[in-house]
Amino acid sequence: MLKLQEIKVWNLKFHSETLDTIVQYVAERLNAGDKGLHLTGINPEQIVKAQSNSELAKAINSSDVVNIDGILAVVALRLKGYKIPERVASPDLMTQLLELANRNEQRVYLLGAEEYVVKKAVEVLMTKYSGMTICGWHNGFYKNEKAIVDEIELARPDYLFIALPSPRKETFIMKYKGLLNVGAFYGVGGAFDTIGGKCRRAPLLFQKIHLEWLWRVCQNPKQNGMRVLKYYPTFFKMIYGQGKKS
Repeated sequence: MLKLQEIKVWNLKFHSETLDTIVQYVAERLNAGDKGLHLTGINPEQIVKAQSNSELAKAINSSDVVNIDGILAVVALRLKGYKIPERVASPDLMTQLLELANRNEQRVYLLGAEEYVVKKAVEVLMTKYSGMTICGWHNGFYKNEKAIVDEIELARPDYLFIALPSPRKETFIMKYKGLLNVGAFYGVGGAFDTIGGKCRRAPLLFQKIHLEWLWRVCQNPKQNGMRVLKYYPTFFKMIYGQGKKS
């Protein structure tokens, strides 16, 4: 069984792997019949939040996969002397897992986002990936969590993609990954918004020159701009708050 390269910085663990290696790892685990596989994408905002939110830190550190989603996190870890091969963006990892599910005729459940967004995302994915089965979906504005959990249990998805805000998605996975008949749990942030057409992902040029974060700020300056102003200055201070890798 493939083993991921793990590092620990800021009291959090990360996996310094490529997108292809992580996909291979997930495939091997699910093919072996494992359940409750926990995937977490981490960026500077989550890193900062986790310093004061013990539940978020616990969720990250108990994950089977922690992909480094955020070029500033990649750069920061490289500056500290760690060999990080590439940024593994959560939308890219989700896409690869969907393609895997499609090839293997597996089951997928979508949880999160607004009603019209997740409904449109389901329509798009059903058209694009005819080999997999979308065995259920629900928006992220539910009040009866038990009903959602019961529905997921009956659906028996191989992949449960969760588009809830942080740390809500992380704590949901922590709470249920050992209880539900689910192969892999993955909190994917705003990925449903992109798939469902609420917003557009940055053009490939912006992705290649590592300015995807700026594209998001320009699309929603009030929300995303405030998040950058709130969390990124603290993250920059953290980069030099601990020494380099010995």
